[in-house]
Amino acid sequence: MFTFDLAMAARGVASFRHGTEGKLAADLCTIVEGICSGAAVLPSHDAVGGAPLPDRWSTRPGPHHLKAAAALLRIPDGALRTPLRRICRRTCEHWEAVLQQGWPCRELHPLLYGIEGLLIGAPHAEDEALEVVERLYARLMGLQADDGTLAETAGGGIVRSDVLAQALRIGLLLRGRGYLRGDHWSGRLEGLTRALLGSVRPDGGVLFSGGQDIANAWSAMFTHQALLLHARGADQDPQDPLNLHAVVSELLV
Repeated sequence: MFTFDLAMAARGVASFRHGTEGKLAADLCTIVEGICSGAAVLPSHDAVGGAPLPDRWSTRPGPHHLKAAAALLRIPDGALRTPLRRICRRTCEHWEAVLQQGWPCRELHPLLYGIEGLLIGAPHAEDEALEVVERLYARLMGLQADDGTLAETAGGGIVRSDVLAQALRIGLLLRGRGYLRGDHWSGRLEGLTRALLGSVRPDGGVLFSGGQDIANAWSAMFTHQALLLHARGADQDPQDPLNLHAVVSELLV
């Protein structure tokens, strides 16, 4: 059982504030708390049955757990108990410090999850937190190719639509709050948009990558969120920046 997946599920059900969703969120948090027994920060998982897992970013502690912890911290106190809340705070502090020192992994997908985690927590200390996000984002976007794409790792690889969508929605949220100003960043974000639109099939399906003609539901969720934010930005009054409190839920997945 992976703490990241459980955290995303708990945050999702907690966003529905009626019926039995509160109990379900609390139950999911209890499972996460059990996995975290004795840990200082969120561990990756609990290996059910003790079977070894393949060694990859999703099976190791990493910057993606910053997003998991930040998402859990948005859950009401009744569902998220104090011990797990403390672990989540330490997790955010730990991975933010690691990200500011350098990239702890080569894969952009978990790195972008980490930056999203900073955005999710930003409403609690907006200006300072967003300046950190802007610096990290600018460093990552230094990997953007001339055609607007981003490879899946810092060392290259395939172009994935979920990575493009993650980068675009972070950039749009920052720009909507008054960061990433100027024509330079306008061009960079439009490059991401064009590259992402190239993954959308005529039937509305979204390709995971250009090398396969298979619609991917996960990529479609990311892409829908990114393009919706892009459309909102085009209609936005320049004097009325995007309300981060209102749109941060777009980063639910």
